[in-house]
Amino acid sequence: MSAGIERPEALSSLWVRAALRLRSAVVPAVLLPAVLWLQPPDEPLGVLRGVAFDSLTMRPMAGATVELLKPARMAVADKNGRFRLDSVPTGMRRLTFSSPELDSIGMYAFAHALEVRAGEQLITLATPSFRTFYARLCPAPEQPSRDSAIVFGTVYDARAGARLDGARVSFSWFSVVPEGKGVRLGELMREAISDDAGNYGVCGLPSDLALATTAIKDSASSGRITQAVGEARMLRRDLWVSAEFLPSRTAVAKDTAGAAPTPVRGSGVVRGIVVDEQGGALVNALVLLPAIDRATRTDGSGRFAFTEVPSGTQELSVRQIGLGATYRIVDVRGDAPVDLRLELPRTTTLARVNVRGERRIGMDQAGYINRRRLGFGQYLDQKEIATRFDMESALRRVNGIEVARTLGGLQIRARRPGCSEPAIVIDGVPAMRSSGGSTIPLDGGAPAPMMSVSETRIDALNPRDVVAVEFYAGTGAVPMEYANGDRPPCGMLLIWTVFARW
Repeated sequence: MSAGIERPEALSSLWVRAALRLRSAVVPAVLLPAVLWLQPPDEPLGVLRGVAFDSLTMRPMAGATVELLKPARMAVADKNGRFRLDSVPTGMRRLTFSSPELDSIGMYAFAHALEVRAGEQLITLATPSFRTFYARLCPAPEQPSRDSAIVFGTVYDARAGARLDGARVSFSWFSVVPEGKGVRLGELMREAISDDAGNYGVCGLPSDLALATTAIKDSASSGRITQAVGEARMLRRDLWVSAEFLPSRTAVAKDTAGAAPTPVRGSGVVRGIVVDEQGGALVNALVLLPAIDRATRTDGSGRFAFTEVPSGTQELSVRQIGLGATYRIVDVRGDAPVDLRLELPRTTTLARVNVRGERRIGMDQAGYINRRRLGFGQYLDQKEIATRFDMESALRRVNGIEVARTLGGLQIRARRPGCSEPAIVIDGVPAMRSSGGSTIPLDGGAPAPMMSVSETRIDALNPRDVVAVEFYAGTGAVPMEYANGDRPPCGMLLIWTVFARW
């Protein structure tokens, strides 16, 4: 048995050629011209009975669609992945099978060739295993760890629709990493460069952590999106970029009064309706486009609309008190509006219980409280931070620093003359971005070299996970226990998260 995947267009990169041996797109049956299959009365027929199995998640594919294109036959697998195709002509035949779960990770369909014999025939349709994908697509001799994942896709120009070579696709995430005898919260990063056909791929990403993802090509960029690969450990994510995300447009300097920068404008439209689990319209739900700092609320019919949205891939979120939140990655293009239907799930309300306990202040919080009493810096507590929907808007409330969004994330500068970025400390540890690892060798050469990036992506932090922020503009007020040797000339920004000793 062999299973494979193929795309409708011819792609030329080494990585995609390897993937083509595993991936295959299905032409929907509704698009096929009507064909009258004439079956000779004396030709024997076969019956195909079997199971569709997803080797990525190690589960039967419930609801999988199994199709024979010529002559047209189709079956839908039951909850155990079992299917049956009747009256199948004998001889060499090609089956395709797909499922909504595979579609959601960009593995649109798989193909299976077999020789049909007269009578009933038992078969198994299985996707390739993750280890098979990893062996074909990732640099040797690297072996997948238990939480290792692969993300691949294509980078496009959102205005022209063309594939873009040389685009830099970066993935960053926060993780607890060992340091000496303890641990610290560190930011890790990997990136890949798209090949001549615009394709990219990255191995060795975590499968269960949120990945902050951005694509950049010269002066064009996508918005920053957050995604998790999930238990399948394979994810296709195409990215659309445009010059409407230029830093000069997204990071307009503040005026002397500290006013917010002028919102970035584009040519796209994002609109839709927000409903509950029963399909009823949700009124006054909050809809956010964090990449461009835009927000709106649904009207009396549950509808919303954003105009002048920058073209490119970005993230949209919807939330309402009493209901869960939902997130959607949207590809905005100027030639057509993006229409969405978003459903907010109900939250589970637990029975009321009375809990009595003794509050004990941790070491980090004790130091924060003591410094706040002295009053030498600027301070934000958890209550104030939680009201903001991203760290950019939260840090704009800190006097003494300027915050601007660039293609690489947030740029934080001290307002003192001659100063640039202040020293940044997260959970008591000077922030450093460690990165590297192997990426898929798209050009057939060696894997991309390890990266070393000093800029910290604070905007990847969720405000709900940040318990306090401190900023000290003067060198004399800087807490020296968090400085590496000399006093930082441009001050110090301390950020405390839920990982701190609070």
